[in-house]
Amino acid sequence: SPRHRGEPADEASTPVMQGSHRTRPTVLTDDQVRSISGSLPPRCRNADKWKLCYSTLEHGVSMHTLYRNCAGLDNVVLVIMTDRGAVLGAFSPERFEVQHGQHYFGSRETFLYKFDPEFEIYRWAMNNDYFVLCTHDCVAFGGGNNFGILLDEALLTGTTGRCDTFDSPPLLPTKGDDDSAPFVIYALEVWHIPEFSGNLAYL
Repeated sequence: SPRHRGEPADEASTPVMQGSHRTRPTVLTDDQVRSISGSLPPRCRNADKWKLCYSTLEHGVSMHTLYRNCAGLDNVVLVIMTDRGAVLGAFSPERFEVQHGQHYFGSRETFLYKFDPEFEIYRWAMNNDYFVLCTHDCVAFGGGNNFGILLDEALLTGTTGRCDTFDSPPLLPTKGDDDSAPFVIYALEVWHIPEFSGNLAYL
């Protein structure tokens, strides 16, 4: 199954969160950072540092700034905190950049996650290759019947739906029989994860 609950994280390794000017550099807790870090591909799993590319709380709400700040940076973690305090997001092994012709990109390493409150991760389910979509109007993860995560142009709101790509349910509670749930973004962060450079000891 692409769904895994509470994948083990390296409790001894909490990355240093670099690049923020805020007293609290991320909306994630240390435990949440470790959970995500321990689920990344081996080349960047349990990296000793994460570097902040973009944060709505620091850089303002701008799709243009998001793309500009993330230019050329692979291995990025998207973090969303809703106005109700829920945390969800995604990992992309490839950089966020607008694709001409609205083409999807990414690879089978792409995944969605949420904390509910335990860590739950949804990996590629081999149903389609709709991993990441970046346009001037939206950023989206997954596709088929619904987007797993869809962020609007203003980066103020989004939706999460039942998604074929990751065989994932909506990452937030829905109303009735709805297949998707809207949300309001309190904070959105994008972190770049450096690849293993050979100077760290990995067990």
